Amino acid sequence: MHIQFAELPVFDQDRAKAFYTGHLACQLIADQPMGDSGWRWIELAFPHAVTNLHFVRRANAAPSTEPVLVLVDDNVEATTAALKARGVEIVSEPQEAPWQPGRTVAEFRDSEGNRMVLAADNLAAACPHIASSDLGSTAPRHDAPEVGTQGSHPRFNPQAAAAYDRHASCLLCSFGDIAPYCHPCIVQRLPV
Repeated sequence: MHIQFAELPVFDQDRAKAFYTGHLACQLIADQPMGDSGWRWIELAFPHAVTNLHFVRRANAAPSTEPVLVLVDDNVEATTAALKARGVEIVSEPQEAPWQPGRTVAEFRDSEGNRMVLAADNLAAACPHIASSDLGSTAPRHDAPEVGTQGSHPRFNPQAAAAYDRHASCLLCSFGDIAPYCHPCIVQRLPV
């Protein structure tokens, strides 16, 4: 099961469509009339994403004060710089997320005043499979050095790992828990 689309409030569908296809490489999936109001069903797909974006009519003119969506990106710094170079309002420059040490986040406003978060892909930042050719493998890797030891992944975050107890899960290695400290991936630590 997955979520087919997330709703994004917009004023001007054409302006929003141009923003997301031009600045964030979205692909147009649907653009069809919806009733007599002139509003259209517009659905966009982000590259490599399962969940699409669907425009809904914005209720008021006030820009959002809180983030509307979190977009996960491989290179938050480069994406933020590219958006800034194209004149997009940057709300906050790339910085470490106070709620998740080791994760980089930035914020921007889209053409409709929606506050959006760009967040580093934790999987790419924490799991050595991303740097190796094991991407997509579902077989556990027990040949890796012990977590937090010399030779484990350079982005391993012992503080984040210590905040949780005995079970860990690497989505590329196992869809369930793996034995503690048998793997350098700290993709997701699951509280016991």
